[in-house]
Amino acid sequence: MITEDQLEQICLEWFREGGYETAFGPDIAHDGQMPERVDYGQVVLIGRLLAAMQKINPYVPLGSF
Repeated sequence: MITEDQLEQICLEWFREGGYETAFGPDIAHDGQMPERVDYGQVVLIGRLLAAMQKINPYVPLGSF
């Protein structure tokens, strides 16, 4: 049987192999070294989402998202 942690590590490795960068969850938590969310209930990392949308759609004004 596989544990939740083992599954998570396998998935993270797949993402890295696909060219994605990963971040350590506690580091980007609201009380972490580089917070990217208000609390653990905030599922979507808004800053990362907006940055990706701007990269994909550079001519669309930021306020349109």
